[in-house]
Amino acid sequence: MDGFGSLARYATQDLSEELLNKSVAEMVSSNNQWRWDVFAHLLPMNIVMTLASYPPPNRESNEDQLFWDLSMNGEFTIKSAYFPLINSCDNQTHLKPLWRLVWRWRGLERIRSFL
Repeated sequence: MDGFGSLARYATQDLSEELLNKSVAEMVSSNNQWRWDVFAHLLPMNIVMTLASYPPPNRESNEDQLFWDLSMNGEFTIKSAYFPLINSCDNQTHLKPLWRLVWRWRGLERIRSFL
C-alpha cells in the first residue's frame, strides 16, 4: 500500500515468526479474495479499510516484490537509509558526551577508530 510501508509495524499485537514470513499472496484465498480471518484482527480498522480498497494480488499473474520500508516508493536509496540513522543518533543525546570523549582521546588513531 502506497505510503504505509510494512504492515507489520501497525500490528496491534505481537506477530509470530511464521506470520511475519508469509507472503502477501498467502493472504489471498484460491478464489482471489483477501483472507481476512488470517490478519484483519491484527491491524487497526483504518488500515484494514484501506487494504480493502486494494484488489488482492492474483497468485497466477503476480509475484511478491521487495519493498524498502523506509522510503515512500519502496525503492532503496542511500538517502532513505541515512536519514533514519541520523534521527536515531540525534535522539540518543546521552551518547553525545561519550562520542566527544572518544574523538578527543589522544592515542593511536586505530584505537580511536575501534572505540
